[in-house]
Amino acid sequence: MVLRYKRKVYKHKDTEQFSCAPAPPAVLDKSFADVSFLAGMVIDKFRYHLPLYRQHQRLVGLGDLDRPLDADQLRAARSRSARAIYRAQLTSIVSSQVLTMTRRRSGQGARPRAR
Repeated sequence: MVLRYKRKVYKHKDTEQFSCAPAPPAVLDKSFADVSFLAGMVIDKFRYHLPLYRQHQRLVGLGDLDRPLDADQLRAARSRSARAIYRAQLTSIVSSQVLTMTRRRSGQGARPRAR
């Protein structure tokens, strides 16, 4: 997926110089990676148990990566993103008008009632 940001460019009449709004902040400094890339890495790491060096090999093989990944930088960005998602979800839950919780299981794995 490619995100395209459109920003208006203005020309100042008196100074004849161009200016525009700053670009949105990147998740990783000096990188085009976005939140969906980090989410995919987290899923590969924890759901499919794919170590970081294997993910790196796969990205290099696909031609999507031309320099080594900095593991510390990726971990920091993932934790910042996870904290932001947690705060947003918590705020949404607390501010909602209807709060319900149930102890009853539903869906797969629910035991049918004995008759």
